[in-house]
Amino acid sequence: VDMEGENSLGSGDNTTKNSHRHIVRNSILAGGMAGITSTVMFHPLDVIRTKIQSVSMSSLGTLPKAPTTAGAAGALKPCMGPMAVLSHTIKHGGYRSLYTGLSLPLGAQILYKATVFTINNITKEALVKLRTSHRDEERVQSYNLS
Repeated sequence: VDMEGENSLGSGDNTTKNSHRHIVRNSILAGGMAGITSTVMFHPLDVIRTKIQSVSMSSLGTLPKAPTTAGAAGALKPCMGPMAVLSHTIKHGGYRSLYTGLSLPLGAQILYKATVFTINNITKEALVKLRTSHRDEERVQSYNLS
């Protein structure tokens, strides 16, 4: 009996099914963690990019002007670069403001990365099985021809 209470003695199908379940479970967990990590690391850059784009579009007349006057204390100016926007955002909203709107991208990335990891590992497992079964067939054929 193995750690999960399953009988490890018996047919090879049980161990194959358990191995497949472990691969799927571990792929989902690893993909989910990768999604969390990448989103938490790079979401602040996306927030800064969005702020720069919205100020640039507003100054070009593409978007309606913000109710504050240009150059007023606390307002972003169209010529601000990424570092200036970062310091402005932290100064006026704190570090938490860098994670504004995090929940939707976080959920989407967890689902996306978990799916990619799982499909990648299942495909890899299937290709390895296919390759080894072809090698076994070739060995049997070469043995029979001898």
